[in-house]
Amino acid sequence: MMKKIMMMLACSLITMTSMAKTGDKGDIEKVITTLMKGVDHQKGDEILKTFRENATVQATNQGKIISVDYKQFAAMHASKKFGGRDRSVEIVSVDITDGIMATAKVVAQDDKVHYVYYLNLSNTDGKWLIQSFLQHSKLK
Repeated sequence: MMKKIMMMLACSLITMTSMAKTGDKGDIEKVITTLMKGVDHQKGDEILKTFRENATVQATNQGKIISVDYKQFAAMHASKKFGGRDRSVEIVSVDITDGIMATAKVVAQDDKVHYVYYLNLSNTDGKWLIQSFLQHSKLK
């Protein structure tokens, strides 16, 4: 009888842990989806919702890495300088550590440009936000 109870407790614990990770992954995917839609539809306010204060943004530009403030990144899209394309987006991977940090790889593309994003996210008070954003883009 004791073995049966221990087995049931172990199964319950595994299920609860699995559900918590699934919830985190879903929350992270929502942040990524909000970011990508904000970029594609040039909605700076939506982009800003996905970043933690003092987040870093780096991107490739003609073989060099440039850095911009996350608020500047959102403003550049809102001003229609960047974005405005409907792209296919694939969240390739999400790796979560202890429910407080995560790394995601995202690939987006349209008929002209192929993008690869690496996002580091952190969870504070149950809210996942982007801490650092790396973008590589390449003309097709």
